[in-house]
Amino acid sequence: MIWKSKHVHIKVLKKLIPDIIEIRKPGKYTHSCKSGYPIIETLTNISTNKFYKKDFETNTKEFFSKEVSYKEVIKSLKEVIESGLLPEVIS
Repeated sequence: MIWKSKHVHIKVLKKLIPDIIEIRKPGKYTHSCKSGYPIIETLTNISTNKFYKKDFETNTKEFFSKEVSYKEVIKSLKEVIESGLLPEVIS
């Protein structure tokens, strides 16, 4: 959980997120950064439904530098949702 580590200060992260969204908006495959995209609703669905679990087990976890369980990832995702770091809907 990088936002809870000493690597990135929460105030810096809060300032970076809108810039990252703006930079990614023009991308062809960056749907989650397009205006009107319900990012919190989407992340909530991911955190409550297990449709992402298979992809996590077969693909995503290969990118982690240390072993992380699906349960830990979902817990972290829920913390991001509740943190207020992301807008409810992309403007």
